Amino acid sequence: MEKKATGKVSVKKEIRKRQIMQLFREKEILSPSEIAKETQLTLPMSSSLTKELQDEGYIKLTDVEVSKVGRPPTSYKLDAEGGYFLGVNIGGRRTTAIMLNLCEEEIGFQSFSSGNLDGGPEDLIKILDQVQEFISSCDVEKEKIIGCGIAITGLVNSKTGETFTHFKTLGFRDFCQEYLKIPVQIENNINSVVLGEKYFGSAKDIDNVACISLGWGIGMGLLVNGELYTGNSGLAGEIGHIKVEENGVVCTCGKIGCLETVASGRAIVKQLKSSLREGAETRLNNLDEERQRRYYLLEAFVEEVKKGDLLSMQVMENVGAYIGKSLGTFINLFNPELIILSGILSEAGDSILYPVRSSIMKNSLIEIYNDIKLEASDLGQKAGSLGATTLVSEHLFGTSKINADLYV
Repeated sequence: MEKKATGKVSVKKEIRKRQIMQLFREKEILSPSEIAKETQLTLPMSSSLTKELQDEGYIKLTDVEVSKVGRPPTSYKLDAEGGYFLGVNIGGRRTTAIMLNLCEEEIGFQSFSSGNLDGGPEDLIKILDQVQEFISSCDVEKEKIIGCGIAITGLVNSKTGETFTHFKTLGFRDFCQEYLKIPVQIENNINSVVLGEKYFGSAKDIDNVACISLGWGIGMGLLVNGELYTGNSGLAGEIGHIKVEENGVVCTCGKIGCLETVASGRAIVKQLKSSLREGAETRLNNLDEERQRRYYLLEAFVEEVKKGDLLSMQVMENVGAYIGKSLGTFINLFNPELIILSGILSEAGDSILYPVRSSIMKNSLIEIYNDIKLEASDLGQKAGSLGATTLVSEHLFGTSKINADLYV
């Protein structure tokens, strides 16, 4: 939104305009008098702010049929082409990008290789170049892209714009913003997934939610009282580094016996390769050498679980037991209403839900367990990039805090 005035008056105006935009998001078509009633603004103020939003291109006049005698009220609705939200989710293997219009309707979606996340600026530029190509394919005016939300795997401080796992020496947010020439907000990818669930998936209208990402690594995003909870350092939700084996193997974090060492995609592939070398009977033996490498083997494993391959099902049952054990401890402390499993392992459906649910029941208070819903995400690979768009859209639609420094 434009920043014409200065000081506290401008901040108040922005808050009111956000409230009006949120109303349009919820009710679609509104007149200034209806807006005044909903927001408790005076009619002149409502009309003035509505006109400003129209001038800024966010809303437009619409014709509404009315049965009442007399002149119909002037009504407005969001202008779908008035702006666009870009969301990018950089995962360990794949990056997804999605473009939504102002009505949050999908304009385009694309998935491509993440490449080398442990490299330097040239490797990040390769990702950003593909994002630029995606923008071009959406056939939208770049000036109308309100902003880009970028989620990335690993440790992220969304407040400072820094990443601590990948591209950590670059000043990640500033680098991306300068290269794309678009305002950028960043977040950890699992936090982005839980935001995707909040606004587009199973967590709508639910205030206390845990979303656990089961991919190459393991992480958790949290909604507390309807708000994303990231903790004091922005690093909350690292459930993958809870100790589950006292004398286990060394984790990538340097600690011993973390959940990731026994239940992550990385750990599963390691176990499967060992079983294949030992001659275990499984349809995974039919994979060619290329398909038995890293993430490809994990994808094949999930497919074989769904088809009933005995070894694959046994491995998944053990994985589910470890995950459920950690979640059992977690829900005794947090008591969420909903737990969502996301990531590639969640695609196994009931084959992962059943062992996780059984293990949670064994490791939590029955009174808490009976009051919790557990389900797999239905947003698939779009969850993270959809959530990333909300890092931008919520600055327009009124639920995020206003930075008063921008208006003084």
